[in-house]
Amino acid sequence: MKKEKIEEPQKVETQLCNFAPTYKKETTFYINSYNKLSVITPENSFKQLTNPKTIHEFWQWLYLNPQRVGNKIDFSKVPTPQELNDRFINRTIKIGGNKKKIIAFIQEQNGVKVKVKEKDGSERFLINMNTKKKMIFELGYCQEVLFRVLV
Repeated sequence: MKKEKIEEPQKVETQLCNFAPTYKKETTFYINSYNKLSVITPENSFKQLTNPKTIHEFWQWLYLNPQRVGNKIDFSKVPTPQELNDRFINRTIKIGGNKKKIIAFIQEQNGVKVKVKEKDGSERFLINMNTKKKMIFELGYCQEVLFRVLV
């Protein structure tokens, strides 16, 4: 009788998304083969999340952002205005010690203007503090700047 070689079951991981709040943008979330929430960090280390509060916060965020399921963002590419909307609308930024909520990106000929809501409820565009003029950001640079000031 011929022995059959039995192969080990392969680990199956289902990619959920990356760029979730409070994590580095390149951290990718997965459901692992044990149906547990896991991450792969930018350094390519694998970690299964075990803290119930952390897991709850992630699922709560994903529930409010269902368009992100299965959507892994490639940060090496320059984003479109729509991609900036999808990534940053309703996110909080901190500039000069003040928190502001991003509410819109207004497309201009050579970039975008960023409209924010202040703590007092007023709305305005981000301005250059030296010239006091509304800033127009190139798309790639806008994303870089927002990554640095996200809360």
